[in-house]
Amino acid sequence: MSDQNYYDVEHIKPAHPGFLIENLLMKNYMLTKEDIAERMGTSPERMTGILDGSERFTLDDAKNLKKHFGHAAINLMRIQVSRDFFEQNGRRANDAEREKLFATCVL
Repeated sequence: MSDQNYYDVEHIKPAHPGFLIENLLMKNYMLTKEDIAERMGTSPERMTGILDGSERFTLDDAKNLKKHFGHAAINLMRIQVSRDFFEQNGRRANDAEREKLFATCVL
């Protein structure tokens, strides 16, 4: 593989769950920020923070969303945990680390 086609994915920050909530759940189900906030049991103001990436998506958020969207909520929590790891370590988790991290995402 030539160097110009190589991407160092280890140092690319994972997406924030809010980006995915907005671009997948809200658009696919035609939901508003207020609709999602209600399903998550949070305020529209906090939902704004989650959507813009300034608020962390929590395990409680995932548990509440799971009631409405099933496994998508688990995946969002895994993304948040991966992002947290990146922010703490400056790199993505390897397979073994990811397995340990994802074990904490039991809903």
